[in-house]
Amino acid sequence: MIQLIISDIDSTLIARDGTLPPENGLALREAARRGVRVALCTIRKRDSALQIAERLGVECTLACNGGATIFDHAGTVLHELNIPLELAREMAALADQHELPLLATVDEYNLYRPGSHPAAHIQARGE
Repeated sequence: MIQLIISDIDSTLIARDGTLPPENGLALREAARRGVRVALCTIRKRDSALQIAERLGVECTLACNGGATIFDHAGTVLHELNIPLELAREMAALADQHELPLLATVDEYNLYRPGSHPAAHIQARGE
């Protein structure tokens, strides 16, 4: 028996145009009704992921910030992985050296250098 369904949000659960296909919501609600736990995994921050869970109408565990922070359905932190400041500085220096975009999430804020927003980098690669 299936005990857990895990889904990415963007371009998986949610269509590229930002809509929630009715069949996706229906499938997850039916699974939850049968006792299957649902988890959403995303690079999004908690508040944004929570809005999607609320649209679904299902109590979901949320793995946010690329999995660095995990919340229960009520928004309580279950697990959090933080990078030590010195390691973050080394990563930023390497990103600068190789002209790579770098996105850092601090609390509920995404930080990046002007001109290096990750979305532009992804789009340039054709993804």
